[in-house]
Amino acid sequence: MPVNSAVCVPSENETVATRAATVEAKGWAYSGGGRDIIRVDVTTDHGKTWKEASLIEDLKQEEGKAWAWKRWRVQVPISDANKQREEMEICSRAVDSAYNVQPESAESIWNPRGVLATNWHCVKFKVHQQQKQ
Repeated sequence: MPVNSAVCVPSENETVATRAATVEAKGWAYSGGGRDIIRVDVTTDHGKTWKEASLIEDLKQEEGKAWAWKRWRVQVPISDANKQREEMEICSRAVDSAYNVQPESAESIWNPRGVLATNWHCVKFKVHQQQKQ
């Protein structure tokens, strides 16, 4: 079964105005077959380093059962390089309770119909640093 995640906030090409040294990112993750999402990681440097997101527990679950979808959020640091470029890319990957990990690319799981092709989800956005008052 596939493990999938997506970045929903910020959205593609959005300009995020912030006074902080971080940007909040939010999204969802999914796993099939009754497996729970146990971790979502995000990267802003193409997988060199990862930051673990906080999972949002929406509903009480029965013992041994998992809801298919899980929401997540994380504060992502804005690096000096990103401040200078004023552009960032954030990618997410999910891990389920069977330790299936969302792959970096669809190359290893490619098939003619594109079924279950769930690689990292990446979003590019702009950062506008506002002056602190």
